[in-house]
Amino acid sequence: MTKPTLLFIAFLLILSPFKLIAQDFDELNNQAFKEKENKNYSKALELSTQSLNKKQNARAYIIRAVCRYYLMDYEAAIEDCTSALTFYSEYYTDDKEKSGIYFWRGLTYQELEKYEPAVSDFASALNYNYSEPAYAYWNRGLCYYNLKKYKESNDEYAKAIDKISDSKELSTLNKYRGDCYGKQGDYTKAYSFYERAISYNVDNYLAYWQKGFYKDQEDKYDESMTNYNKAINIILTTDPSLGHDLAILYRNKALIYKARVNYDSALIAINKSLQADPNYTNAYKSRAEIYAAQKKYDKARADYTNLISLEKDKEKISDLYLERSMIAMDILDYKSTLDDLNKAIEFAPGDGMNYWHRAILYGNKKNYQLGIKDCNTALSKYPDDSSSTSGLTKLRASLKDKAGDYSGAVDDYRASLKLYPNSTGTYYNLGRLFKTKMKNDDLGDANLEKAAELAQKYKDTTMYCYIKVFKGEKDEAIKTMLQQTEIAKTDKASYPSELHNMTCIYALAGNNIKALEYLDRSLAAGYNSYSHLVNDRDLESIMKLPQWKTILAKYKVPQPKW
Repeated sequence: MTKPTLLFIAFLLILSPFKLIAQDFDELNNQAFKEKENKNYSKALELSTQSLNKKQNARAYIIRAVCRYYLMDYEAAIEDCTSALTFYSEYYTDDKEKSGIYFWRGLTYQELEKYEPAVSDFASALNYNYSEPAYAYWNRGLCYYNLKKYKESNDEYAKAIDKISDSKELSTLNKYRGDCYGKQGDYTKAYSFYERAISYNVDNYLAYWQKGFYKDQEDKYDESMTNYNKAINIILTTDPSLGHDLAILYRNKALIYKARVNYDSALIAINKSLQADPNYTNAYKSRAEIYAAQKKYDKARADYTNLISLEKDKEKISDLYLERSMIAMDILDYKSTLDDLNKAIEFAPGDGMNYWHRAILYGNKKNYQLGIKDCNTALSKYPDDSSSTSGLTKLRASLKDKAGDYSGAVDDYRASLKLYPNSTGTYYNLGRLFKTKMKNDDLGDANLEKAAELAQKYKDTTMYCYIKVFKGEKDEAIKTMLQQTEIAKTDKASYPSELHNMTCIYALAGNNIKALEYLDRSLAAGYNSYSHLVNDRDLESIMKLPQWKTILAKYKVPQPKW
């Protein structure tokens, strides 16, 4: 054998192992690709990983990224897409596969709600001539929508529509365009796109649903109901398994009935919501509110018990105990209120709102020092929240006022005004304190005058009437409040409260006979803020009269439970 022949054989021996390795990882890629196409993602992931163990290559990273996407291992999928781009030029000789890598990485960022990088990757996919550009535009539109860039989102959907012929997809995209216009407040255009969506697919219940939602926003309740009913009928006819969507739609109907003070119909709708999805927490909460409005307080509290049982998150459990405590407070069950607030604090000791409400409770129980202590604790939880600080400082001022610490109350009202210098109520309370407790008419009148100026500026007629009483202009206060009450007569939701305000104005003006008359009328109309009623400082003059107890008993106003 000649020397060149020996050299050639040696060369083949050196080259052959590399050829075998190359064939080995590519064959694994081929097998992985087939498994991926057959949706055997775990097997495909295993094979692509074996390929990568033999040689890092872009194709294996791409296959594995797609598998990890479908297996919801999103962070790892992003890493694989990035690695595919890193090793791209070692495997591919042109850029045609890059568009797919960017598209899949964009989808994965989208799943992780990282919308900015997703938008960038969809743009890169389009720059590399992605084979299905409609879906790049579509998904980029979804990202813009979630970024609250509704105009940009709408533009992307329009581009996608130009490249799609499937009627159901066209229906969905037109519905999305309607959503964009709705978010921008252009309901007329929104409705036109919802109708267009329905023309492409008569079973697109989401278009009816969203149209109903915006009709509700416009207070067009009958039209809203019509659209919700159409959405419900489509689901019941085409896919009754969509129980959660049915539950939301029935709850939406219940909320409309509740807003119109039609509690019986609201209860029927909310029960259908819970039949559709017995674990729908918002439905239990809404039903509790409906029961409370119907004065079925035990049932309302039972629904909160159900909510607490369904919830696992400690802070949300705390919120539910807080909300349940409000029902107990409304019916003067102060013992249950305190129990629930203590549980709320136990589950979320860092939430200032729980201490805030316990401070209110202690004020109702006339334990002012404990109330002030809870105000201080709550204030420590809101170091950078001027709104909460102002509200708590005003509450602490009222507790100090009731406790006889008038100077401390003045300091707190003034501290609150530094944060919110245009607070009508704070000037009113400060003026009232100076005038009635501290007997300083000059400072009292000055603060009441400022309160009156702000009340007129903000068109707060009710507050203006209270201010007028303390300024000595009782006849004007009564006349204006009577006009305000008459205006509210057609509004079932606000009318009882305005009758209560009329009760207060008469009591403050010294006309106890008319105050008692309006107390009776307010309770007959459905006024049920009992905790406010029995603790209302404006009604102290009539609380001492025997008719007070008679009227409260007539309407079954509960007695405080300590």
